[in-house]
Amino acid sequence: MVIVTEATLITRKLCTVPTMVNVAVIGAGIMGYSSAVNVQRALPKARVTIIADQFEHQLVSYGAGGLFRPMMDNHVTREEKQMIEQCIRDSWNHFSSLAMSEHAKVSGQMMVPGYVSHRQPMDEVYAMIKECIPDFRRVSEDELRRMKIPEKFKYTYFYTSVVSQLQIYIPWLKKQFEAKGGQIQKRTVHKLEELYGEYQLIINCCGLRAKTFLNDSECFPTRGQLAMVKAPWFRHFHYFDTDNYMIPHTDKLNIGGIRIHGDGNQNVDPEVTKELLRKAQALYPRLKGAEMVGEWAHSRPGRSKPRVEAEVLDLGENRKLTVIHNYGHGGHGITLSWGMGIHVAKLAKDALSRMVPKAAL
Repeated sequence: MVIVTEATLITRKLCTVPTMVNVAVIGAGIMGYSSAVNVQRALPKARVTIIADQFEHQLVSYGAGGLFRPMMDNHVTREEKQMIEQCIRDSWNHFSSLAMSEHAKVSGQMMVPGYVSHRQPMDEVYAMIKECIPDFRRVSEDELRRMKIPEKFKYTYFYTSVVSQLQIYIPWLKKQFEAKGGQIQKRTVHKLEELYGEYQLIINCCGLRAKTFLNDSECFPTRGQLAMVKAPWFRHFHYFDTDNYMIPHTDKLNIGGIRIHGDGNQNVDPEVTKELLRKAQALYPRLKGAEMVGEWAHSRPGRSKPRVEAEVLDLGENRKLTVIHNYGHGGHGITLSWGMGIHVAKLAKDALSRMVPKAAL
């Protein structure tokens, strides 16, 4: 005869509580690693695993120019605007602190002065840059003439920003993640429900795959391409609103770019490269004859507006799966990445606090 006491029932109930929370992050791009590292910081007792089937050079973020250039979209709600503004501040604090620290070289961060040139006034759009960066200013007409910038770009602004070299920064983030016990799993996830039972929480940073993976009709690819040349004397960035830009890295100058919405082609087009170089050389004749050292093409994960929110999936049979989405940032993924990671970590902590005892967090 087995006697079940109240103490036995309490013990059995406690045994069903997870001793460690398991969190899965889908995607090993800049959003995936930024989210994973920040979740580790917010939930030090959690076991965090990054699940992906593409890594490093296969990802769009790995070849990005990496210029911190936040722009505020007017098509957002007041709450979304406040959240994005905070993400921009958090990202700037993170990247600029790294760039001015002893970790600058190993993390791939550089403080670089430069210009952004437009055909229309952009004071309101660049309000967040002006708030974060003390030397932001409008370039005078006299200075524009001396720089020989084409007259149509009369709204030109100067500021010192951070350039993130993703071929260095992503491996550095990976080391930070693994140093805190993070696991990396090479695996293709076809449906979110596959992860039910293994993980209490999913952080979804699936990027371009959201259209098919989640059947998200608001997602679209945006094709980009750049050329890389040796021009060690070119030590400032210059971005034009015609999508032409020059962004220096330690060992090369990135020359871009194109922005073709709806085009998912990720192959380098030699004719596009020729045109990129021609336009850059027209703006800066000293680039003529610079040795080309590489080409890169990929598709940015575009969306009508970024999706950053928690969702509880009803899988039926009293099964529910909590997912926090973080994708669709388009060409602003690098700029927003760290701030979005902090925001996602807050959403994760809030969601898990309603699911498991505080002792497990």
